[in-house]
Amino acid sequence: MVGLLVFLLILGFMVLIHEAGHFVAAKLCGVRVEAFAIGFGKRLFGVVHKGTDYRVNILPLGGYVKMAGQDEMPSALEQTIATPDGNEPAMAAETVRQDRELGHGVELTAVTRWQRMLIGFAGPVSNFALAIVLLLFANLFHYERAEFLQGAAVLDYVPANSSAARAGLKPGDTVVRINDHDTSNWQSVFEQTGVAMRTTVPITYLHAGQRLTGSMYVDPVEDVDGLADKIGLIPREQQQPIGVREVQGGTPAAKAGLLGGDRIVAIDGMRLHSVVALLSYLQDGAGRPVTLTVQRGNTTPILQVTPEIGMVNGDRRQYRLGFRPEPPPYQVVKLPFGEALKQSWKDNAHYSLLIVQILRGLFTNHVSMKNMSGPVGIEQQVSESAKQGFWEVVKTTAAISLNVGIFNLLPMPILDGGLILFLIIESIARRDVKPVIKERIYQAAFVCIIVFFCFVMWNDISRLIFAHRPG
Repeated sequence: MVGLLVFLLILGFMVLIHEAGHFVAAKLCGVRVEAFAIGFGKRLFGVVHKGTDYRVNILPLGGYVKMAGQDEMPSALEQTIATPDGNEPAMAAETVRQDRELGHGVELTAVTRWQRMLIGFAGPVSNFALAIVLLLFANLFHYERAEFLQGAAVLDYVPANSSAARAGLKPGDTVVRINDHDTSNWQSVFEQTGVAMRTTVPITYLHAGQRLTGSMYVDPVEDVDGLADKIGLIPREQQQPIGVREVQGGTPAAKAGLLGGDRIVAIDGMRLHSVVALLSYLQDGAGRPVTLTVQRGNTTPILQVTPEIGMVNGDRRQYRLGFRPEPPPYQVVKLPFGEALKQSWKDNAHYSLLIVQILRGLFTNHVSMKNMSGPVGIEQQVSESAKQGFWEVVKTTAAISLNVGIFNLLPMPILDGGLILFLIIESIARRDVKPVIKERIYQAAFVCIIVFFCFVMWNDISRLIFAHRPG
């Protein structure tokens, strides 16, 4: 119940921010706003101020801004499920009529197309701004920095044919010097490789107690993941085995019997301590079957798994097993404002690109539609975040806001992106699309949205059924 309440509060807040973007942009462009609504259907309560009906409706899943002269589906949907005669409450309707007579603002069709585009963009932009502000807020007071960054630069795994492997480094070695600068921890390794991009530098490391040297080419990298992927310096992120938080259905891990709560002690007898190391090992094996030694309570089952090609982190296809890991140990720090803002921008840019790549993968059949989640799935994620504390809820809210913003920019009628697409077409054609054509397209798009909604709801429900099925 707590998770459901948090979910409803987040949803209402998200709608408020999104529609507030449209509202402010409409007002700035001189458009008369007739209604600012959270939810659809019959009006529960609200207040009418300067001709705008600020209202809360009976169905809380969504919301809208109704502008004068606006030809949109939400108003048609409202008429279908509102009061029996499809009308707004008499007081609100009368006030709007009086406002029209007084001339407060103009109809949407009376402003220029670029102004209408601005109004369309304003909702998603508000969601993007909210995501940046929320992560900035979290970074200022509760930034989680992986503990291993401050620890000795011990290698967990060295991929074959990487720059590190060609320099002679092996798993378990400790990097102590790069380009004549001491590296006491992984943070300093990252800093030294960052200032030596596209050059070959000397590297000193400890191997079995011996101090050895080699030379290593440094590819341009932006983060620790890039350090691992491009150079081959994969950190030992923790001392304990890799923890399994959740196993994705239908994946090699699920077929082999891996379960949430398991710990992967070894793969083919090799002890690894990070998912990055595990994935690199799978790439080197080119898809050959592997043997997992798993810690499960007081037992140690042995599982045979054949990796498959799939999307990892949404941005690349590579061999994987198909589970969500437990995060490595971290420290909580407070970032300075400038660093917090930079990190928020960087994380949001990364996640935005990730969402776009996942959407592209859906259309190219590289990502399964079964991975899509609807309200039930999102509520589960929010509930899980609520169990982990306030800051996890803040970060989850930022992620949802980012998803809402990008989803609304999809070029589909009813969504903001569809409105913008129509305006671009009309600008190129130098004339408006005929209302009857728009109406038919909106009706078809509305049906598609309903079908899509039903599909993701079925995804959510089926996941719940199979997650709780005995055995």
